[in-house]
Amino acid sequence: MRNKKKKLIATAALLAAASLAWLLFSPYGWLRLEKRREERRGLAARAQKLARENRRLKKKADCLEGGKPCFEEVARRDYGLVRKNEMVLEFKDSGKKR
Repeated sequence: MRNKKKKLIATAALLAAASLAWLLFSPYGWLRLEKRREERRGLAARAQKLARENRRLKKKADCLEGGKPCFEEVARRDYGLVRKNEMVLEFKDSGKKR
């Protein structure tokens, strides 16, 4: 009876170890699930970043389609363009504090 009980316990332990290994390392196991969750978090962050960039670009496109004042602002800010009879003055920082 005692020998039978030991075999039953050993079989149950072996079955539990095999089940645990399967749950951890199988193609649909816990480790793969965690990897997929991390990938999903990364993709969600990237999607948010792209959505912000899309909103910024749409706003800029709408502004450029809207008329001359916005177009002029973008030309001045992004491309350093000036009107006739305007002068650009650049001041270099000497690094000294007053």
